[in-house]
Amino acid sequence: MPESSQRPLRIAVISDGATGMCLAESLLTTRHQAPVFVDLITARTAPAGLLRSTPQGDQAPRLRLIGNVRVDEDVTVDELHELYDAVVTPDAAALATTDTATLTGAALASAEITAAVFPERPQDAPPRLLELLDARGVAVISWQGWTAGVTASTDWAAVELSSRGVPVCM
Repeated sequence: MPESSQRPLRIAVISDGATGMCLAESLLTTRHQAPVFVDLITARTAPAGLLRSTPQGDQAPRLRLIGNVRVDEDVTVDELHELYDAVVTPDAAALATTDTATLTGAALASAEITAAVFPERPQDAPPRLLELLDARGVAVISWQGWTAGVTASTDWAAVELSSRGVPVCM
């Protein structure tokens, strides 16, 4: 069943690591009435895990990492609500676990999902978060990719754990 021509849903996930990537993957791979685009917002400059990208021709990327952003310091949750259709904050207990079952099921169930309801607005183009942060002089790391969903759920806890053992050379 093809996605509808409705206005895309723009969702901010305030997290990184296994829980944030699990939430982003679930949001991107679940069928919705409208296309879903996710911004994964983190205070770190890069996630501890690996974000996979599966380019599909001219299709727009559906996942964007926005790193080096401290929510409540660089940008407030209220400001995020002005830019996104929903803001997702995983439960602190889910963030502390490495159990895959908790990450996949309970993390989504316990996440605080705050939907914002707006009339049609100019932000139907990609959210203006990067422009807002640039105007404030915040140095932001941004990456986008993952244009198509994956066929099976990823064990993000294992990916994050194994990525910590990979040396990084500059």
